[in-house]
Amino acid sequence: MNTRGDGLEPLDPKAATELFLEDKAANCTESTVQNHRYQLKHFLAWCDDEGIDDMNEFSGRDIQLYRLWLGEQLSFER
Repeated sequence: MNTRGDGLEPLDPKAATELFLEDKAANCTESTVQNHRYQLKHFLAWCDDEGIDDMNEFSGRDIQLYRLWLGEQLSFER
């Protein structure tokens, strides 16, 4: 159901990552897909923390903010 005036249907981060993983599964080994799945857990946690619930509103600025956040998270894990 289209609820936006721009023709895009809302797409939550979890559904977006599943679509991405399905595409990877068709072209990559299972271990590669599992690696992507593990890495995407960080992304989903960040989206949840930031209140991002529609990937159609995700921007290049969000990508940069995520990268900065991820760098901080990974430095804490070391």
